[in-house]
Amino acid sequence: MAQNQKIKSKSQLFTVIVISVLTAIFSYIILFFVSNYASLYFAYDFDIVAYMGQQGAVYQTPITDPNWSFDALTTILLARPLASFFLGLTSIVLLLFLNKKSIIWFYFLIWMAIWGINGAVGLLVDDAIWGIGTYEVAKAMNFSFSVVLAIGILSTYFLVLVGVLISRLYFVHFTQAPFYQKSHLFSQNITTLILPWLAVTLLYFGNWYPEISFVEFFKNLTAIILILPFFFLKDHPDHQKITRKWTNPSTFDFVYIGILFSISLLFIYLIFSQFRIDILV
Repeated sequence: MAQNQKIKSKSQLFTVIVISVLTAIFSYIILFFVSNYASLYFAYDFDIVAYMGQQGAVYQTPITDPNWSFDALTTILLARPLASFFLGLTSIVLLLFLNKKSIIWFYFLIWMAIWGINGAVGLLVDDAIWGIGTYEVAKAMNFSFSVVLAIGILSTYFLVLVGVLISRLYFVHFTQAPFYQKSHLFSQNITTLILPWLAVTLLYFGNWYPEISFVEFFKNLTAIILILPFFFLKDHPDHQKITRKWTNPSTFDFVYIGILFSISLLFIYLIFSQFRIDILV
């Protein structure tokens, strides 16, 4: 009997790992298209020639062109992180107020929150380090190096705080899973969180193959700051007051898995097939 229960728990954990990987990829792809399209949408308004390809939004109008006014810089370059932040914040709010969620939607919201906040705040940190993207906005505003450094430090601290919040929302659900064991929490976090993050990172990094772009790789690396608090969260008496019921995978969840897998394959094919969405001026 105990052996059968152990086998069942491992089977449930494997299902959760698959769901986490697929929802991580699917939510990242959604964020990729929505955030980059938001930037292209405003590029059209300012007569900036741009397109969306496998590397995201690409602006063909030189930065020295008169069309790149101050308003154009701030609107177009900040559209992507703002869209990402909106999606991430919406996911956190849904995690807070929706008590009953299927496991598919639970992990989808967790990963959308992680990718969304990282695509907003993490992007500011990355661009400040490499002097690209939104860094042009800082230059247009005549921010000194000390101001950019302070923004970078505060942004990193904000990532940690949001990571703690998301990890608490995750923890009050995850501890109710039948396969959850406090002594195995580290290994379970590796398989349900780090493995999906690695899968998405390798997928995105593959966009640049055979070229090596450490700048692009670093953009996903900052997401680790959001994931790290998951490994250090401890039991707290208050957790018992806000515990949410864990919903085991149902037949519909397996149908959703098939749908997510199919859609993810389609978008992955588009990304690697040198797709291009042009914005005509």
